[in-house]
Amino acid sequence: MKNIEALRIKAVKQYLAGQSPKTIYQALSMSKRWLFKWIKRYQSVKKNWFKEKSKTPLTIYQKTPSEIEKKVVAIRKLLEESKLSQIGTINIHTRCKSFTRKTFLRFGR
Repeated sequence: MKNIEALRIKAVKQYLAGQSPKTIYQALSMSKRWLFKWIKRYQSVKKNWFKEKSKTPLTIYQKTPSEIEKKVVAIRKLLEESKLSQIGTINIHTRCKSFTRKTFLRFGR
């Protein structure tokens, strides 16, 4: 990862030194869009402008509630115990409807 970061810094330094953008991105075998992305990040005056930003969402809007998640895990464990049962989503969904609180507590969840 350090190599790509060094490449970004080098490209921006060349741009600041007055080299033409086309010369820079062609010499580095990168795109015009790539170069201007990093020039813009440099101009943002952030300390680590050359590092890639995470693409992970900050908030998960449709996260499965923990109670349901625990229920699914418990059902899956039950299904794994029996040798011939299928452990697919349809079977888990079907079992989820008939899953009792007593069975749920058996797994300590």
